[in-house]
Amino acid sequence: MVSAIMSPTTSRNMPSRRTIARLAGSCLCRAVTWDLFDVVLAQVCVCHCGACRRFSGSTHLPFAAVERTRLWPVLEPYIRSGTLQSYTSSSAATRYFCGTCASPVVFDYHEEPHTLWIPMGSLLEDPDLGIGLDPSHLDPTRDSHIFANDQAGYEAALLSSSTLSSLPRCMDFGLYKQDPCQPKEWESIPTMENPVQFVDEKGNLLETTTDSTDPTKTTTPEK
Repeated sequence: MVSAIMSPTTSRNMPSRRTIARLAGSCLCRAVTWDLFDVVLAQVCVCHCGACRRFSGSTHLPFAAVERTRLWPVLEPYIRSGTLQSYTSSSAATRYFCGTCASPVVFDYHEEPHTLWIPMGSLLEDPDLGIGLDPSHLDPTRDSHIFANDQAGYEAALLSSSTLSSLPRCMDFGLYKQDPCQPKEWESIPTMENPVQFVDEKGNLLETTTDSTDPTKTTTPEK
């Protein structure tokens, strides 16, 4: 496995809060990894176009723009070895992905000599090591959703659904039932977690269930 840690080599003229102390990422199987210090976060775009939806298997795909001179030297050995594969999805861009696990790794616009785009789902987070992004790094004057006109109809329905917003947030597998399509009564299929632990939007523990078949029966955890 090739891994690299690089220091800044180019001058920058950007707000200090857009310089990330440490940014790291990997594919799912970790055959491709990268680790950079003092990274300029030039822009964040959340793309809703059909190509990105199909490539990622998600309703949208957020990208972070970083300097090509910082990231490309780290990725080149993976490309030469065949670890990173590529697909030219249009005349404008090439998408690179891991040849083993197929995770998206980088998006390369052919006419952007200074920039590479990182799928943000590949970013690692470790607050203890100072790795990752936080909301203060986002700037509504610079960052945005793009191709919102191409947003899937079902995404709009999901985002506007009061039912979706009311669904419980669970730790780990939570209310997930293994093989939920099996021909049994729903109540007789156990959840993967017992008891189930619920969290708020920030991940703080709220309550636990005492009966995995009835999430309405809950107890408050001891402080």
